[in-house]
Amino acid sequence: MECSHPSVASSGRDRRIRLDARTRQQRVGTQDWEDLSPIAPLSDPAHVKQINGVVASLPERFYGYTGLYDTILAAVKRVKEDYDPTKVNSVLLITDGFNEDDNGISLKTLLKSLKAIEDPKEPVPVLLIGFGPDTDLTSMTTIAQSTGGAAYSAAVPEDLGKVLVDALTQRACRPNCS
Repeated sequence: MECSHPSVASSGRDRRIRLDARTRQQRVGTQDWEDLSPIAPLSDPAHVKQINGVVASLPERFYGYTGLYDTILAAVKRVKEDYDPTKVNSVLLITDGFNEDDNGISLKTLLKSLKAIEDPKEPVPVLLIGFGPDTDLTSMTTIAQSTGGAAYSAAVPEDLGKVLVDALTQRACRPNCS
Protein backbone atom coordinates (compact mmCIF):
# COMPACT_ATOMS: atom_id res chain seq x y z
CA MET A 1 0.00 0.00 0.00
CA GLU A 2 1.37 3.38 -0.90
CA CYS A 3 0.26 6.74 0.46
CA SER A 4 -0.03 7.89 -3.15
CA HIS A 5 -3.14 5.71 -3.45
CA PRO A 6 -5.89 7.85 -5.11
CA SER A 7 -8.14 7.79 -2.04
CA VAL A 8 -5.40 9.20 0.14
CA ALA A 9 -4.05 11.65 -2.41
CA SER A 10 -7.52 13.12 -3.01
CA SER A 11 -8.33 13.42 0.70
CA GLY A 12 -6.58 16.75 1.12
CA ARG A 13 -3.17 18.19 0.33
CA ASP A 14 -2.89 19.76 3.79
CA ARG A 15 -2.96 16.39 5.55
CA ARG A 16 -0.01 15.72 7.81
CA ILE A 17 1.14 12.38 9.14
CA ARG A 18 3.92 11.01 11.33
CA LEU A 19 4.71 7.38 11.99
CA ASP A 20 5.83 5.69 15.15
CA ALA A 21 6.14 1.97 15.72
CA ARG A 22 5.68 0.15 18.95
CA THR A 23 8.64 -2.02 19.68
CA ARG A 24 10.15 -4.19 22.35
CA GLN A 25 13.42 -5.29 20.85
CA GLN A 26 14.66 -1.79 19.92
CA ARG A 27 13.38 0.12 22.94
CA VAL A 28 14.64 3.47 24.03
CA GLY A 29 14.74 2.82 27.79
CA THR A 30 11.27 1.71 28.83
CA GLN A 31 9.55 3.44 25.91
CA ASP A 32 7.34 1.02 23.96
CA TRP A 33 7.64 2.77 20.58
CA GLU A 34 10.15 4.29 18.21
CA ASP A 35 9.79 7.34 15.98
CA LEU A 36 9.86 6.32 12.33
CA SER A 37 8.84 9.49 10.54
CA PRO A 38 8.28 13.08 11.68
CA ILE A 39 4.96 14.81 11.19
CA ALA A 40 4.97 16.41 7.76
CA PRO A 41 2.52 17.16 4.95
CA LEU A 42 1.45 14.41 2.59
CA SER A 43 1.98 16.96 -0.19
CA ASP A 44 5.76 16.58 0.35
CA PRO A 45 6.97 13.87 -2.10
CA ALA A 46 10.01 13.04 0.06
CA HIS A 47 7.77 12.49 3.09
CA VAL A 48 5.37 10.31 1.09
CA LYS A 49 8.36 8.23 -0.08
CA GLN A 50 9.50 7.84 3.53
CA ILE A 51 5.97 6.86 4.65
CA ASN A 52 5.72 4.32 1.83
CA GLY A 53 8.99 2.74 2.97
CA VAL A 54 7.77 2.52 6.54
CA VAL A 55 4.42 1.03 5.50
CA ALA A 56 6.22 -1.56 3.36
CA SER A 57 8.33 -2.53 6.38
CA LEU A 58 5.39 -3.02 8.74
CA PRO A 59 4.97 -6.80 8.36
CA GLU A 60 8.59 -7.43 9.42
CA ARG A 61 8.20 -5.11 12.42
CA PHE A 62 5.41 -7.16 14.00
CA TYR A 63 6.79 -9.77 16.36
CA GLY A 64 4.69 -9.54 19.50
CA TYR A 65 5.42 -8.14 22.96
CA THR A 66 3.16 -5.23 22.17
CA GLY A 67 3.03 -2.34 24.64
CA LEU A 68 -0.23 -1.32 23.02
CA TYR A 69 -1.89 0.57 25.86
CA ASP A 70 1.20 2.61 26.78
CA THR A 71 1.73 3.45 23.11
CA ILE A 72 -1.87 4.60 22.58
CA LEU A 73 -1.79 6.86 25.63
CA ALA A 74 1.57 8.37 24.63
CA ALA A 75 0.35 8.95 21.06
CA VAL A 76 -2.83 10.72 22.18
CA LYS A 77 -0.82 12.92 24.56
CA ARG A 78 1.62 13.77 21.77
CA VAL A 79 -1.19 14.80 19.41
CA LYS A 80 -2.80 16.89 22.16
CA GLU A 81 0.51 18.70 22.78
CA ASP A 82 0.66 19.80 19.14
CA TYR A 83 -3.10 20.10 18.57
CA ASP A 84 -3.88 22.24 15.53
CA PRO A 85 -7.58 23.09 15.14
CA THR A 86 -7.06 23.72 11.41
CA LYS A 87 -5.81 20.15 10.85
CA VAL A 88 -7.04 16.60 11.36
CA ASN A 89 -5.84 15.58 14.83
CA SER A 90 -6.08 11.84 15.34
CA VAL A 91 -4.04 8.77 16.15
CA LEU A 92 -3.79 5.95 13.64
CA LEU A 93 -2.12 2.91 15.13
CA ILE A 94 -1.40 -0.40 13.42
CA THR A 95 -0.86 -3.26 15.84
CA ASP A 96 -0.15 -6.96 15.55
CA GLY A 97 -2.17 -8.13 18.48
CA PHE A 98 -2.83 -7.95 22.14
CA ASN A 99 -1.30 -5.72 24.77
CA GLU A 100 1.55 -7.92 26.02
CA ASP A 101 3.47 -5.48 28.20
CA ASP A 102 3.57 -6.86 31.75
CA ASN A 103 5.09 -3.58 32.97
CA GLY A 104 2.60 -1.32 31.23
CA ILE A 105 -0.80 0.08 32.05
CA SER A 106 -4.01 -1.98 31.96
CA LEU A 107 -6.96 -1.47 29.64
CA LYS A 108 -8.93 -0.03 32.56
CA THR A 109 -6.14 2.46 33.32
CA LEU A 110 -5.86 3.41 29.64
CA LEU A 111 -9.58 4.10 29.35
CA LYS A 112 -9.58 6.11 32.58
CA SER A 113 -6.53 8.10 31.41
CA LEU A 114 -8.06 8.82 27.99
CA LYS A 115 -11.25 10.01 29.68
CA ALA A 116 -9.24 12.29 32.01
CA ILE A 117 -7.51 14.08 29.10
CA GLU A 118 -10.54 14.16 26.82
CA ASP A 119 -11.57 17.62 25.59
CA PRO A 120 -14.67 17.82 23.36
CA LYS A 121 -13.31 21.06 21.86
CA GLU A 122 -10.09 19.29 20.83
CA PRO A 123 -11.02 15.68 20.03
CA VAL A 124 -8.30 13.15 19.26
CA PRO A 125 -10.00 10.04 17.88
CA VAL A 126 -7.96 6.84 17.93
CA LEU A 127 -8.13 4.64 14.84
CA LEU A 128 -6.70 1.16 15.35
CA ILE A 129 -5.82 -1.39 12.69
CA GLY A 130 -5.28 -4.94 13.89
CA PHE A 131 -2.86 -6.66 11.55
CA GLY A 132 -2.95 -10.46 11.54
CA PRO A 133 -5.40 -13.15 12.60
CA ASP A 134 -4.79 -12.88 16.37
CA THR A 135 -5.61 -9.24 17.11
CA ASP A 136 -7.70 -8.29 20.13
CA LEU A 137 -10.43 -6.57 18.15
CA THR A 138 -12.73 -6.39 21.19
CA SER A 139 -10.28 -4.28 23.23
CA MET A 140 -9.31 -2.26 20.15
CA THR A 141 -12.98 -1.43 19.52
CA THR A 142 -13.52 -0.43 23.16
CA ILE A 143 -10.50 1.91 23.03
CA ALA A 144 -11.43 3.40 19.66
CA GLN A 145 -15.06 3.99 20.60
CA SER A 146 -14.03 5.70 23.84
CA THR A 147 -12.30 8.38 21.74
CA GLY A 148 -14.77 8.62 18.86
CA GLY A 149 -12.47 6.55 16.67
CA ALA A 150 -12.80 3.18 14.96
CA ALA A 151 -11.13 -0.23 14.95
CA TYR A 152 -10.33 -2.23 11.82
CA SER A 153 -9.04 -5.71 11.16
CA ALA A 154 -6.58 -6.70 8.44
CA ALA A 155 -6.35 -10.45 8.94
CA VAL A 156 -4.03 -11.04 5.98
CA PRO A 157 -1.35 -8.77 4.47
CA GLU A 158 -3.48 -8.18 1.38
CA ASP A 159 -6.13 -6.48 3.55
CA LEU A 160 -3.73 -3.91 5.03
CA GLY A 161 -3.76 -1.49 2.07
CA LYS A 162 -7.56 -1.40 1.82
CA VAL A 163 -8.04 -0.99 5.57
CA LEU A 164 -5.32 1.65 5.82
CA VAL A 165 -6.87 3.73 3.02
CA ASP A 166 -10.28 3.50 4.69
CA ALA A 167 -8.85 4.53 8.07
CA LEU A 168 -6.89 7.45 6.58
CA THR A 169 -9.90 8.61 4.60
CA GLN A 170 -12.15 8.50 7.69
CA ARG A 171 -9.70 10.57 9.79
CA ALA A 172 -11.27 13.78 8.48
CA CYS A 173 -14.76 13.07 9.79
CA ARG A 174 -13.82 11.55 13.17
CA PRO A 175 -15.29 11.67 15.70
CA ASN A 176 -18.49 12.58 13.81
CA CYS A 177 -18.59 10.11 10.92
CA SER A 178 -22.04 8.97 9.89
